[in-house]
Amino acid sequence: MMSGPPNPSEAARLESALRPLLNPVLLGEAVAELRCGASMCKVSLIAEDDARVIRAATTLAERAPKAFTAAVVYPEETGHRSVYLSTNATDLQTYEPVAEVAQHEYEPPR
Repeated sequence: MMSGPPNPSEAARLESALRPLLNPVLLGEAVAELRCGASMCKVSLIAEDDARVIRAATTLAERAPKAFTAAVVYPEETGHRSVYLSTNATDLQTYEPVAEVAQHEYEPPR
């Protein structure tokens, strides 16, 4: 996320696209922390238990703005998930199997 060239205006644009989704109406009891780079954002979600944080992570990945072409959710520990959203799906590809909670790829409108 931080290895690409810095582009503060693009990071700010991506952050402002995601910020409206980080509210209790959508995320329930989960608390979110957002960090964005030029082409990818990371949302750290923390909740009381796995069921609540998984529900929040899934909602966030499913409702991501169309600017994001892919999302992947990684478990960190009980009640904690990291959601990575990218404008380029290849940025989220891994070469090792990971325990993913959810992965979504979006087709841009034609």
